[in-house]
Amino acid sequence: MKIALLFGFMILGACSDVEEEGIPQPAKFKVESSEYYVQITNENIDGIAFVYRWINLDDAQYVLSISEDNQDDSEDIEKKSVSVADTSILTFNNVRELQFTNRQILECVKALNIVPLEGEESVVDLVLTFSAVNAAGEVLIQDETEAIATATIHVVLSRDLNLNSI
Repeated sequence: MKIALLFGFMILGACSDVEEEGIPQPAKFKVESSEYYVQITNENIDGIAFVYRWINLDDAQYVLSISEDNQDDSEDIEKKSVSVADTSILTFNNVRELQFTNRQILECVKALNIVPLEGEESVVDLVLTFSAVNAAGEVLIQDETEAIATATIHVVLSRDLNLNSI
């Protein structure tokens, strides 16, 4: 019995070696992935493309947009983007989920005026940009490198895809 008590105090003592209080850290949001792969055909047009997940921040509003992944990052070229409505749901463990359908992705491709090659399989790279803001529209995260998360969406458009049906 004495050995069990001694062992218990050693364990508890090891867990309580705190020299000082921690410094509060600015809020950070974490996303599940930075890359997604989507293949769109006539047969799966109404299916789920992917689910975007992130850790929820209290009192945050989320701003999402999709743009074309231009390899030329020249500042002279203004990137066109499409806003994405935040219809995310809060799930267990404080995780938010936002489902993207193949139709949604295809609508973004069309809105960005990306014209796939007719009769050929086309590959389009899109960028999903995500940030968290407060009610006043101010970015919640102070460190600009962590204020915005991006994910690349690699989209393969089937050669038989009927874009006029969208």
